[in-house]
Amino acid sequence: MKLKIFENPVTGEKRVRERRFLYIIFVVGLMIAYSRYLPIIQDLYTARQNVGMNDLINDLYVNPIFKFESILIFCIVAVLYCLIRHLGISILITSVGMFVLTQASYIKYLNRRELFRLDDLKLTEAAGMATSYIEVHLDWYFLALIGFFICAVLLAWLTEKVYKDCFPKAAGRKKWIALGVRGMAAILLITAGVLYYQQFMRSQKSLETVESMSVLDTEGDRYAVYRFLENDSISRISFDNVEASYAFFEEQEQEESPRRDAEDYPNVIVIMNESWWNTDNFPEGRVSFSSDPMAVYRELSKKCSSGYLTSNVYGGGTVSSEAEFLTGLNTKYFVTDSGIYEDTKGRKLPTVTDYFNALDYETVAIHPYYGSFYSRDVVYKDMGFDRMIFEDTMDFKDIYSKYISDEAFVQQVKKEFESKGDRKQFIWGVTIANHRRHLPYEVEDVMDYPYPITIQTNMGTLSEGDFLDVTNYVNGIHLANLAYRELVEYFEKQDEPVVLLMFGDHIPNFWPSSLETLGFRHEKLSEELVTQMYSVPVLMWTNCSDEKYDFKGENINYISEIMLDMLGMPESPMMRVLRCERNVLKTNSEHRICDADGKIIKVFDDLQISVMNHFKAMQYDILFGENLGEKMWLPEK
Repeated sequence: MKLKIFENPVTGEKRVRERRFLYIIFVVGLMIAYSRYLPIIQDLYTARQNVGMNDLINDLYVNPIFKFESILIFCIVAVLYCLIRHLGISILITSVGMFVLTQASYIKYLNRRELFRLDDLKLTEAAGMATSYIEVHLDWYFLALIGFFICAVLLAWLTEKVYKDCFPKAAGRKKWIALGVRGMAAILLITAGVLYYQQFMRSQKSLETVESMSVLDTEGDRYAVYRFLENDSISRISFDNVEASYAFFEEQEQEESPRRDAEDYPNVIVIMNESWWNTDNFPEGRVSFSSDPMAVYRELSKKCSSGYLTSNVYGGGTVSSEAEFLTGLNTKYFVTDSGIYEDTKGRKLPTVTDYFNALDYETVAIHPYYGSFYSRDVVYKDMGFDRMIFEDTMDFKDIYSKYISDEAFVQQVKKEFESKGDRKQFIWGVTIANHRRHLPYEVEDVMDYPYPITIQTNMGTLSEGDFLDVTNYVNGIHLANLAYRELVEYFEKQDEPVVLLMFGDHIPNFWPSSLETLGFRHEKLSEELVTQMYSVPVLMWTNCSDEKYDFKGENINYISEIMLDMLGMPESPMMRVLRCERNVLKTNSEHRICDADGKIIKVFDDLQISVMNHFKAMQYDILFGENLGEKMWLPEK
């Protein structure tokens, strides 16, 4: 009798079960394929790499971040499907969101070689940059990305159409039961996704994840979803036994330098000059000038400590370099290049301002732009500056092209010095004159500015707007050199001891359409080009020491310690920490790491790993933990 079952025709109910089974297979399979291949297409779109698809897939499949993104994207589609109960609409919604994220990451990668972050939504500068590059180019990469989305949505819609009769609409009690089951499934998927996300982020950020696994933590793998979510505000790690990291630096043996008496302490003036860069770094033969923009710099180098520093940022992110000098922290470990002030607003960070306040200096911050920009009006107050001068309280407001000029800034510095009284003075200044002209200000662009230097491109042409921007930048660099020389000549006539330090924050923000003509390619950068793109000039003059320091690529976060140590100023715990790291790693940036002799590191030794991991633990404690190092900058008596 049992054998006769196989002779019976397939019932309608059985056909429905088979179709339901096939439908589930198609749905799950399409979700897996979509989440598996989307990160690959996004990577290709952002980087515009000329690599074979098979090679790229083979490299990505062994990358844990690729697996992380695939699982997260799968969870997103699955949750939407549970809520909407339509695969086509679920994939369409996901695709729209992923396209916006990928395009935003591509825009930012063109300018800063960094992908779009969650914290970027807080920043006015990032918003301005995004709107400047809103256009979409119909190239092969764009068609591949859009084609992938269209194919996925069409397949999902076709699946729904073919199998639409598999699950007839429920009514009454069955309808509510079905909604409840789908709701519970969505909640379980969301919970599992969040837990997995938190666990994965912690594993990537843990102290045990030694940096020898990846010498340079660059964004060579451009995972748009991972980089968007890799945000300090949601990936803070509470390191166990962080006291051991502070003790590690305290125990390192260091040579004692002679210290000067209090009556001989110098006035300290530090200027971070906006987009100040060495035009010698233009690839040879690309650009010609009517006169050398760096001639004054070379003249000053004969009587100043000079050379170049390594910046963590490219084309923007001024506040990253600013925070590095003031805090001594390395923004390489902060993830976002511009979020440090926003995410730590209201938190007392140890800064070099504490150092000078403890020595009874008058501390003054000058920035000839709106105080609300990057929340400097709040942050400088938290840092303990005695006085803050922004554009509304500037006594001198001459304009270069659009913003208050470096010449006006110099006049303000002179005025502050002349009216300071008997106390020594620490002046911290951030210029604005050579900022890209997309920020709002009370004056319009001066389109017919009488630029003293004309330029000529020798390999390709620039549009009228791009040509004007490059001309503006080059002349801004020249005028910054002249402004510094004016200050040196002024202080050479003063009797009081003074140190005058100026450094740049990053390479100017050249438009993407200009990069090819100027010789800066974003694909397969050479070691020399990376150095040029992430280096900024530095000049340090003083009338109280004959010693000169030759800067050869040191991190920006080292220079406050270098300056204070060279001047024989009192020791502080943070100075010891920075000196210890500098004695092991001359450069420790996002894109370049060199040992104490300046040689590129390929494999770390045990001491280098220990120094970096302990510094990283200490930094996260200062930024997000119990801040055991709150008094790290206070000078020792």
